[in-house]
Amino acid sequence: RPPFPPAAGDGRLPPPGAEAPLHNLQAPAPHLAGDRNPRGDPRNLHLPRLHPPLDPSLPLLPLAVSHLSPPSPVPALPSAHASSPEALLRLLHRARHHPRLAALDLHLLLAAADASSAFRPDHRLTSLLAARLAASRRLPSLRRLLQLVLSRPCPCADDSIFACPDLLPTFRKAILAFATSGDIPAASEALASLRRAADSPLPAEFYNIILHALARLHRHDDAIRFYGEMTSVHRVAPDAYTFNILINSSCRVEGVDAAMGWFEEMQRRSCAPTGVSFNTLMRGFFREGRHKEGLKVAHEMLQLGVGLSVA
Repeated sequence: RPPFPPAAGDGRLPPPGAEAPLHNLQAPAPHLAGDRNPRGDPRNLHLPRLHPPLDPSLPLLPLAVSHLSPPSPVPALPSAHASSPEALLRLLHRARHHPRLAALDLHLLLAAADASSAFRPDHRLTSLLAARLAASRRLPSLRRLLQLVLSRPCPCADDSIFACPDLLPTFRKAILAFATSGDIPAASEALASLRRAADSPLPAEFYNIILHALARLHRHDDAIRFYGEMTSVHRVAPDAYTFNILINSSCRVEGVDAAMGWFEEMQRRSCAPTGVSFNTLMRGFFREGRHKEGLKVAHEMLQLGVGLSVA
């Protein structure tokens, strides 16, 4: 017989695979409060500290707390907590610092979606989840979130023939996360999905994310091809940031003469150069020992009213 049987509600977790409501995760009993031994009882020595108690204000959810990554099967959520996106959003906000619930954010959403075919996450909920998944580099989960967003449109679109106007931030976070990680196919797929779902042409900002990732990966030829697809196929007007990416990439890969070609293309499209444009060209000329041409660029920069910088 063990020296002291576990008392009810002593904070111990159920065995692996067992389902237990989270209200069982109570604060440890006083005699299990860690390695302190005020009465000299040898049974109290070297006991590990348990997780902090669950916030009593959180709703009680029957989650498989002993299997977190990911739970299998996905935990069933009571209808009271899956009744609306607002209720789930409040739950996620309140559980964001909990050591166990924080890792279950997407699984809570999927459980709510599985519990009711009428459940549709709104843009506030999906934007919050996209930010969390992107910050923690959970890219497969991020891809699953986008699939859910496309299959169950935001309720904002019910009163309009157009898609939800606040859909863009969710996809922007996802595209940026994919591109930053170097997964260009996933970023391009997310961009194509957004292009089909949106009711108006996308701004150049979304294309610049992938363009910058290609340049950062030293895929200069792919960046030029992507620019051609952006302008010719999708009819997106490039902005100053688009050209600054191409000017900088050309300076590093082909030389400053190729970068000057993009600078001239920038002016042909009536896109005003910025200080970054001029600084990149001057740095390219000086790197190649062509100081007079670099000073000429600086003179033109001052004539256009763009101030010099220390960059």
